[in-house]
Amino acid sequence: HNAAGPVVSPPSHAPAKAADTPAVSQAPGPGSHAPKAAPGPTIAPGPDATATAPSSPSSSNTTKKHRSPPPPPPTAPGPESSSGASADGDLDPSQVAALEALDVNFTKSAPCRTPADILLCNSDRPSKLIALSLQKCPKPATLSVPALKNLTGLMVLEFIDCPMSPVKFPLSLIKTLDTLFVTESLGRTGTNEKAPRLPDTWIKQFVYLTHLAISEVEISGKGLYPITQSLASLTNMTISKASVAGVLPRNTWPSDVQYIDVSSNSIRGTIPSTLRNLAQLKYLDFSNNQLKGVIPNVFDSLNSMQHIDLHGNQLSGPIPGSVAMLYNCSHLDLSNNKLNGTIPSNITHLKALKYLDLSQNSFTGEVPFNDTFIKQLKVLKLNDNMGLCYNHSAIKSKLLKGVADCAPVVSDFLASPAPAPSQDEVGSSSGRSSGVSKG
Repeated sequence: HNAAGPVVSPPSHAPAKAADTPAVSQAPGPGSHAPKAAPGPTIAPGPDATATAPSSPSSSNTTKKHRSPPPPPPTAPGPESSSGASADGDLDPSQVAALEALDVNFTKSAPCRTPADILLCNSDRPSKLIALSLQKCPKPATLSVPALKNLTGLMVLEFIDCPMSPVKFPLSLIKTLDTLFVTESLGRTGTNEKAPRLPDTWIKQFVYLTHLAISEVEISGKGLYPITQSLASLTNMTISKASVAGVLPRNTWPSDVQYIDVSSNSIRGTIPSTLRNLAQLKYLDFSNNQLKGVIPNVFDSLNSMQHIDLHGNQLSGPIPGSVAMLYNCSHLDLSNNKLNGTIPSNITHLKALKYLDLSQNSFTGEVPFNDTFIKQLKVLKLNDNMGLCYNHSAIKSKLLKGVADCAPVVSDFLASPAPAPSQDEVGSSSGRSSGVSKG
């Protein structure tokens, strides 16, 4: 499920992967859980993971691989929580009953010794659940409201491949939930096409969340606006591959949001200039939608940004000059749009940049990059820009493969000397000249 969204931190004994990009505070996602000592864990992305994303409906753009948020490194359990914290694995009897009612596959003799990708307990006696993942739920399974009431205290709740019907959650549980993940669950999915869509009113009830990740389930309602308006405490929001339509919110983004991924939907309209107000924003993914118009010149106010992905839309116009202010940005993807003009030379000021994709646009002129800038990049894609060129004699790089040479091409016809006349031609010429008057 890494391709569907972010991944919840594994337990502290799992080895961490070295991060290639700067730390990004992002929502943990489907996978295995790790509790946090304070709300809103800080997670550093590791190497990018890729998964094929479908094109937005009615979009003429070519489908390309969508880079999903990378899995985070492990986060150590807080002082009051751990997997199997209770020595004998005891769990509060009411919560044991809740797990049975929800058809959770847990270790009945010692519930808190159940693998950490299913549940986590705190260190109370008896223990209480702090994280629960409902995975591959049997079709008869239902969300029991009495069972949910017994889960009060839960901080992280995840649904993976659970064809249940959504229900209204008890307020006591809503108040303790900090993180919610829904992947291919609770509504119409590719494997459950007859189910109704997941209503946005169900999402709106979780007003205390800081981390929300919903993917691969269709959402009904009025687009993103009602969700961003209701969930004002979000710092990390993923709503991807969810058939969301409408336009991007203008003034209702949570003020402290750091991570936004609304990729692979049917969002139309323009990118609002009010994004400049999101000073904490570090990760932005609007890719594979139906956005039009110019990219707003707002990046001078978004100095914390580390990852920008706008590929697979219908954006036009030039790259805004304020892109040079993205000093912390390591990933910039503007490919597969209708952008034009020349590539601004001040992109070379971005010393943290490692991934740059400007392919499949209409850029013209000479590539303004030097060897030093090109060598700092791990990925550079400029192909399929018919008017773009670079000086092959001045820059040697495999990363520029497919870009034309700016040096003028001299025609073979013009460059070759005229052949010497044959003897026959000379004789013929002499014969013709004999009739010319000597006077």
